[in-house]
Amino acid sequence: MNETRRYIVSGLVQGVWYRRHAAEAATQIGIQGWVRNTSDGKVELLAKGDLEQLDQLQLALWKGSPMSNVTNVLFEPTEDLAVEGFTIN
Repeated sequence: MNETRRYIVSGLVQGVWYRRHAAEAATQIGIQGWVRNTSDGKVELLAKGDLEQLDQLQLALWKGSPMSNVTNVLFEPTEDLAVEGFTIN
């Protein structure tokens, strides 16, 4: 069963290729959605997949890109997502 989640990632996550890393991980896992920077220095993702895929994505979000330093990954269920693929916004 698919679920849609909104993730907020905190730490050193802007200017360190974090969005690219997240998009590549999401694509490999089979997640649909998008990732973008927020004005307060965090990264936001909207992701749709089954629970196993979302768990894999969460691990990848914690790992981050080589130059990032993730301090927190929060998520909440959200409305269903009508997109195909995964994009960087």
